[in-house]
Amino acid sequence: MKAYQTLITICLLLSAGCIKMEDDAPVKVERQLGVILQNNYAFSMFYSALQRTGLDTVTTSQEQYTLLAPDNDAFILSGIDEDSLRRMSDAALKQLIGYHIIKGNYPFSSLPQTIDFPFTSLEGTVLYASVPMAPNSWEPSRIHFNGLNVKKLDIMAANGVIHAMERVLRYPAPTVKQWLENAPRYSRFAASLRKFGLLDTLAGTGPFVVLALPNEVFDRYGIDDAMLETIDTTTYKKLLFNNYTLSPRRFFWSDLGDAPISQYGAGVMPPVFLQPDAVLEYTFEGFRVFPYNFKELQQLGWWEYGEPVKDSDTDYPALNGVVHGVSGVLVYPDSARIN
Repeated sequence: MKAYQTLITICLLLSAGCIKMEDDAPVKVERQLGVILQNNYAFSMFYSALQRTGLDTVTTSQEQYTLLAPDNDAFILSGIDEDSLRRMSDAALKQLIGYHIIKGNYPFSSLPQTIDFPFTSLEGTVLYASVPMAPNSWEPSRIHFNGLNVKKLDIMAANGVIHAMERVLRYPAPTVKQWLENAPRYSRFAASLRKFGLLDTLAGTGPFVVLALPNEVFDRYGIDDAMLETIDTTTYKKLLFNNYTLSPRRFFWSDLGDAPISQYGAGVMPPVFLQPDAVLEYTFEGFRVFPYNFKELQQLGWWEYGEPVKDSDTDYPALNGVVHGVSGVLVYPDSARIN
């Protein structure tokens, strides 16, 4: 009996040695970036732009690259069709497409869970990646580049990785000042900042976040170009316009949802930004300003002092900051008038 049990034990040990264990080694990807793009019509506009600019060489390189590739729908959603791509100069197109390429292989698992982590693009300009932080990391594998969503992560290749972008990345303006001066929809806001001596500051180092008022907001209050030309700035307090600029700050609108500051409840304060003349608070209603001189609020009531401003046209990058178009005024003109 004892010999029989010993024989069974030996057989079990021998059979265990024949069991094939699962191999944890990563699956080797054979196809290069170029092969993936060429064989996927959804990326035909992006690949055509790579070929025209000569940047398609990175897709067959032995070096590793990360492509932030807008698919055809992303181009259309960004207001760029095949005709407008053809009309772009070679230099402008190469600059734009090079901004979508990062040297090195950066799948989602390698990205730090932080807000606005800088990467230098192949073109040489910095772009920013944000991975939601706890407790906002409820949606798995979510990431933004320059505030824009990645709709498909980790298309792996032998020489890198592709992240499919929901929109085309906007190439940064040289400065926030230059962006405002060249944006027709924000011409009155730029004129207002210039009138109050605030515009030239936005050509500095920064970084700056600017909450910019589109012309239609000025229309709502009956303020036209002629009125701005003749306005007497000495009859208004500085906080009429100086709370639209936050510095030193750089954030994209999605950061307000990706960062932990947006989650607050009992005993937890919402995010606040200390300004020269007021506190700027961000809640689910938007941004609202509270002057340090609370007597003003006692006289008017916070609901009559200004309105919460929400996002309306966001995430325009500059080398020294970001511009976000907003829906209303932080301080009503009459509330800032010096009596």
